[in-house]
Amino acid sequence: EKQRQEDEDRAIQRYADSVRARESEAAGKKAAAEEEKDRIFQKISKDILRKQAEEEEMLDLQIELANQEAEEKRVQADRAALERRLRDRMEMMAANEYQKQLKLERLRQQEAAAGG
Repeated sequence: EKQRQEDEDRAIQRYADSVRARESEAAGKKAAAEEEKDRIFQKISKDILRKQAEEEEMLDLQIELANQEAEEKRVQADRAALERRLRDRMEMMAANEYQKQLKLERLRQQEAAAGG
């Protein structure tokens, strides 16, 4: 009877040990799977953040380029306006000089006719 009880106790113990081992193995596998999921999540998160940073940098560069182009157009417009003003002034000065020459020529002709 005692031997049978001891055998039964050992069998129960072996069964409990095997259950604990299976539970431990299952817990280890579950933990490993969770760690793998966490690793994948971290990688995906890092990739998303990197891509967002690249997109933000590209947008910043596009904005900077647009600003530079707008500034260049403004400078060109200012330069063209200045050139127009200078050209207009030169044309006005040339017209004034031409009028002076015409007036001077008429005066000479009048003096020649009167003194002649």
